[in-house]
Amino acid sequence: MLTLSEAYIWLAFFGIAGAHLFYVRRAWQGVLYLGMFILALTAVPSPIGVVLLITLVALMCVDVSRLRSWTQDERHST
Repeated sequence: MLTLSEAYIWLAFFGIAGAHLFYVRRAWQGVLYLGMFILALTAVPSPIGVVLLITLVALMCVDVSRLRSWTQDERHST
């Protein structure tokens, strides 16, 4: 059983890893995406797994388009 401090350490680790893996700016989005990805991979043959994968891809597309607009705004402001 994990203690509360160990749980926070793992949550922070997965947040940072997920944020880098899925190219998002916020660690909580990384935790969300990594969790959805793991759940979707374990449940892919079921309809819930397919829905999770579609939702994950949609959320990632929205985030990538936001990141592109942010980086373009930063380039134009300098």
